[in-house]
Amino acid sequence: MKKHKLLISLAIATFASVAMAEDAISYSFSLKDWYSKAKVGSTSSESTNSPIVSATARKGDYFVTASTLLSTTYSFGSGSELFRKDADLALGWSVHPNVSLLLGQKNVGIKKYFKILWRSIDPK
Repeated sequence: MKKHKLLISLAIATFASVAMAEDAISYSFSLKDWYSKAKVGSTSSESTNSPIVSATARKGDYFVTASTLLSTTYSFGSGSELFRKDADLALGWSVHPNVSLLLGQKNVGIKKYFKILWRSIDPK
């Protein structure tokens, strides 16, 4: 029981000190357009536009940022397609106004889809 009281007291002290900090939380959002190609082996896809949505929340020198590349389809001349989706999440600390340390995770999902083109052959 004493362990629980100690943990509860530490948690209250931690959150109380954060709540009394003078720095306000600032937010930023962005929408970008990424013009790119995909390459599989020696074959390149047609160029395509990919929207990237990102958000950042900052409090003092600390921040959290998240971004995602919305589902993008790359088309190849052979009729095949490649689907891609990315998501990033990072926690950061600004050491200096132009220098930050980040710790995060990136998830990339790629799926290939090949269209099969059937040709009818006349047996004559």
